[in-house]
Amino acid sequence: MIKFDESAVSIDKRGKTRLFGNLDEFALKVSLAKPMINYVVDDKCINSIFDRHDGDTDKSNKHYICQLNVYDNGERLGSIGIVKRYHGETEYVYQVESFRIEKSRGNQDAVTAKDMKVALRHAKKSLVPRANDEAKYLIKTTVSNRMSSVASHDETEVRWCIDSTTEGMLYAKEAFKARLNGETTVTLPARLASIKDMDDHNRKCEQMQNSRALHEAVVAKKGYGIQVLFDGGMYVVYMATDTIQRYKDFESLPENIQSKFAMFKVLDKDESIEAIGCKFENGFFYVAE
Repeated sequence: MIKFDESAVSIDKRGKTRLFGNLDEFALKVSLAKPMINYVVDDKCINSIFDRHDGDTDKSNKHYICQLNVYDNGERLGSIGIVKRYHGETEYVYQVESFRIEKSRGNQDAVTAKDMKVALRHAKKSLVPRANDEAKYLIKTTVSNRMSSVASHDETEVRWCIDSTTEGMLYAKEAFKARLNGETTVTLPARLASIKDMDDHNRKCEQMQNSRALHEAVVAKKGYGIQVLFDGGMYVVYMATDTIQRYKDFESLPENIQSKFAMFKVLDKDESIEAIGCKFENGFFYVAE
């Protein structure tokens, strides 16, 4: 039987859930073809499946591990599994999922095959680690897109708490008074009339200011994009030089990055601090310069 890491599985299922169908045999063949890989299971890999006995469906369904996430040196390459397919009638087939698979229909990053030999060929071809240039592109693109998304979201949060009609009318009235008096400028109150909770508004404005500054820094190619791998290893992209470096763990990071990265332990996802950076989901981070 193959070995797999199930530390991410909920306690009530950990060590109690069997591999479904011929997944164990399929995984063993993939391991023989790719000895450096290892398998990881989380709750998303476990499905509830009805057991069938002599053509009858047992009313009490059972949980099975139907997918194994595939890792190589801490990098997730994809997954292998057994899935249900409707092809005239319901059948279970082998599935290989990988970022290297691109399809125009269905699950765009996965292929299925009824024959294990065919599925094994897909696994050999697709479950290949990223080259440094590929990893660098992934990190740069992910950090840039997510930092842009966070900045846009924070700006929208501020916009939504303001009644533009109320504030627009106040400005129009004050501007009219100024013109009647022959003045060319208008003085408006710092406390907006439509804001009900000024403390909450100030917090949202501060968050918007921080995320916008970080987004501008990313665009200016400053700071560092980071991806933390499953084994604790870390890829760091130096934005200014467009280079990538892998470090074995947190302690191996350069001191100027390490001191700021440590602060992410007390920050929430998508929480921006101009002097530190922002952390995203799936192990991606932006560290300010």
